[in-house]
Amino acid sequence: MGIFKRVADKVQSRHFGIVQLHADEAVYRKRRWYLLSRNIRPIWYPEGTHQNIEILWRYLVDQLPAHLRINLKRTEERDTIPTPLTAFIGRETERKEVIGLVAKSRLLTLVGAPGSGKTRLAIEVARAVRKDFDHVWFVELSQLAARETRLVA
Repeated sequence: MGIFKRVADKVQSRHFGIVQLHADEAVYRKRRWYLLSRNIRPIWYPEGTHQNIEILWRYLVDQLPAHLRINLKRTEERDTIPTPLTAFIGRETERKEVIGLVAKSRLLTLVGAPGSGKTRLAIEVARAVRKDFDHVWFVELSQLAARETRLVA
């Protein structure tokens, strides 16, 4: 909010802010009033979807002409794969097998029972192979609502 205030104080034209929609109605109303009172039109996004907004911003930045890309970090310099909080133990055989499969085909589907470690295995493989590709992104599909399945493609 402090960044919005500094921008609003310097720029006297209409501008927009992409803001997380807070679940608490009172907080939402306070944020909305704060932004609108400073001539900032909020574009709300749901809680827990930060990664989707970041992907959108990266795409938009990539559309800028080269001469307008001032002081922007390259995607490779940023970590686009989640950092697990625990050690990856006892699945080295599976990890090596999946790394070999990724080398043969860039689209790979891991299947298994819920809670069997498919996502964790995918994260470990992505971390291992990212040096071999231009970009490796982790996109949490389980966070998509049923109405957003068109975004998967």
